[in-house]
Amino acid sequence: SVLERLAGPRVRPIYALAAAVLLVVAILFQFQADEDIATRASAIHQSVVSGKASLARINDVTQLRNQLSAAVNHRFAPIALDLSVIKLYPVAGFVEKIGDRDMLITVYEGEGSAITCFTFIGGEADAPQVSERFFDPDRKINFYAFSHGEVNGVMHQVGEVICILVSKMAPAELLSVARGKLHHT
Repeated sequence: SVLERLAGPRVRPIYALAAAVLLVVAILFQFQADEDIATRASAIHQSVVSGKASLARINDVTQLRNQLSAAVNHRFAPIALDLSVIKLYPVAGFVEKIGDRDMLITVYEGEGSAITCFTFIGGEADAPQVSERFFDPDRKINFYAFSHGEVNGVMHQVGEVICILVSKMAPAELLSVARGKLHHT
C-alpha cells in the first residue's frame, strides 16, 4: 500500500531532510525579519527626507498622537519626544506595516537633521544583529545603535514598546537624543 511505502526505510531520510530544510528556512526567515525592521526604517527615513514620501503636515501634536494611536486601535501610542532643545518638532506622522507589525512613524524636522521615530510593539530581540549595545545606568535600559549607509539608528524599549530613532545625525548625537540628554545646537 501507499502508506507502507511512505513509512519505508528508504523514504524516512527524505522526511528528515525536508524537516531540516524547513527548520533552517524558518531560522533564516526569523533573522531576516529582524534585520528588515532596521533596514526598512532606514529606507523610509531616506524616502521622507528626500521628499519622495508625501507627508500630510500637522500643526497639532496632540491630534497627531491621537490619530496614530487610533490607527492601531489604541493598542499602543507613539513615543512622545520633546526635541525643541535641538529645534526639531513633529511635523507629520503615518502608519506603515513592516513585516507583520504596525509601525507608528513620527517625523521631526527643524533646523537640524530630521529624525524619524518608529514606535511598535516588540522586544530587545528586535535589535539588529549588527547593532552596538549601550547600557544607560541612569534609566537602567539598553540602547542599540546601528547604521545603514549614511543613516544612523538607535533603538530602545519602553515597556512593551520599541522606539527606533533614525537620522543622518552622527551616531553619538543620535544616541544622546534617544537617551534624553539633549544639548543646544
